[in-house]
Amino acid sequence: EVLLRGAIPLRPRQEIGDQPVHVGGQHPAHSFSVSGRARGTNLGIQRPVGAILFLGIDGGGTRCRARLETADGQVLGQGVAGPASMRFGFDVARDAVMSATRQALAEAGLSEDTLKSTYAGIGLAGTGKLGAREALESWLHPFAGAWFEGDGYIAWLGAFGGGEGGIV
Repeated sequence: EVLLRGAIPLRPRQEIGDQPVHVGGQHPAHSFSVSGRARGTNLGIQRPVGAILFLGIDGGGTRCRARLETADGQVLGQGVAGPASMRFGFDVARDAVMSATRQALAEAGLSEDTLKSTYAGIGLAGTGKLGAREALESWLHPFAGAWFEGDGYIAWLGAFGGGEGGIV
């Protein structure tokens, strides 16, 4: 099992030893941010071959944002695409996620082959729609592992880092 900052990804494609992966912070729920707080893109980072990367996706009804980071939280690349709400259907959401992901990879100067060692936390609007979770869970995604949540949870996590708080 691989823990991506408080959640278990669906269908991990590779094992990372026999220990859960906790990235940053003291507790996994305190370290995953897809909040849009700007840290700036750092294209000068050297990525060791085979290093594990993390992709945060914030997919809403108007746009989809992606941020690719190293395990220590350094931003490698970012991307933006059109709507990624499951209310528009799985194909629309998946295509927006992958478009934003490809832009983040391009900004980082990395190929799509990198996704085999990238764990994705994917927050999408409309995951409560009938059949949405099933469609996401059956997606044969290109990532090492993927975790899917609704956009409300992602907004809360980004705002409060897993601590106490509420969103309206």
